[in-house]
Amino acid sequence: MGGRPDIPGDSNYEYFFDWASLPNLNHNNEDVRKYFIKAAEYWINQFDIDGYRCDVAWGVEQRNPLFWQEWREALKNIKPDVFLEAEASASEYIYFDNRFDSANDWDLRNILMSAMNGTVTLDELNNEIQREYPENALPFRFLENHDEVRISSYLDSDRSKLGHTILLMTNGIPLIYSGGEVGELTTRDPINWSDPNNIRPYFKQLVDIRKNYIHQPDIHRLENTESSHVYSFASISANHIVVTFANFQSTETEIQSDLSSLPNEDGPYFLTNLMDGSVIEITPDNVETISISLDGYEAHMYYYANHTMDIDPIEESIVGHSFRINQNYPNPFNNTTTIQFDMDKASKTLIQIFNILGEEIHILHDDIVQPGSHRIHWNGKNQLGVDVPSGLYFYRIQSNNRVLTKKMMLLK
Repeated sequence: MGGRPDIPGDSNYEYFFDWASLPNLNHNNEDVRKYFIKAAEYWINQFDIDGYRCDVAWGVEQRNPLFWQEWREALKNIKPDVFLEAEASASEYIYFDNRFDSANDWDLRNILMSAMNGTVTLDELNNEIQREYPENALPFRFLENHDEVRISSYLDSDRSKLGHTILLMTNGIPLIYSGGEVGELTTRDPINWSDPNNIRPYFKQLVDIRKNYIHQPDIHRLENTESSHVYSFASISANHIVVTFANFQSTETEIQSDLSSLPNEDGPYFLTNLMDGSVIEITPDNVETISISLDGYEAHMYYYANHTMDIDPIEESIVGHSFRINQNYPNPFNNTTTIQFDMDKASKTLIQIFNILGEEIHILHDDIVQPGSHRIHWNGKNQLGVDVPSGLYFYRIQSNNRVLTKKMMLLK
């Protein structure tokens, strides 16, 4: 471990920040390096995993700059396409030098959040999006993760859609963190999958656009008449061009955009809206003044080509709730766990805990429950308030004649 190498037998160790339970290992020690390389090889050899995300990769780099190079070489020799991602800054290009395929793009995350909050300009945002990385670098682009605030809670779900649109229409490796597609408000709590603002269909369509048309594109900014508030750009991949118009203000606006810098041989050309299938024809008369109307914090994505596209309009899911229960979290758990359930209508609802013998040990709820998403907690005690032993348990929800059951594990 870290420790004081100048004092024989010293059992103290070094650690970052206040992480006293996480000692820094001595990566200058050959046995330590071999151990971690062997462990990483094991999961690839035995389970063919797709890659690793390395927490605090910057800390290991500080201790021994050669370790990640040894580690990468060993893993790439087994599986050349294994994906290696560092929790380290993508702006420090050393992490792409025979170390990782990707690293966290905190710079873009912070600038994009500030642009949506109106505290930096779209010129600054564009400069960061068009930053030149080493040829082999794939910046890991995100807005939310387990350490960062949720956009839907800090701003709103409209700007969550807007920000993720920018991420998925540009280059690098985009992340939609668990529950971001339904507007989750918390970072590490059980996710509310009920999608209260009905944004899941938009995210689904966004992912489809990314998969079908956005392949490590060059980003070319386009001029428009509201360039201080509307960011317009073309994502130019090998076989596709997608044009995005993104409104960074809360009010609706209409712009005229100049597309004359895009390829225009073998015309006429068309813009096909990739969300609703509507088409704008581009002619020599309007190529410099294409009119686009955008609601507040709205983005439109168009396929640019000398032909139109057949697009299935974005599906409108029904805003509502079904009768269901989710797996408890955490599971396994020690003493306390949370159960989330959804109700589609108001009804008398019974929620019980049973042991593996089928014996009822606790009633969590026995009353009317209103429609919506609900959470209830169990503290690992029976109906008399006595702690129950470790083991396998079942929780059951009954509403009228409908019954749902799941199992959970209590470990002490």
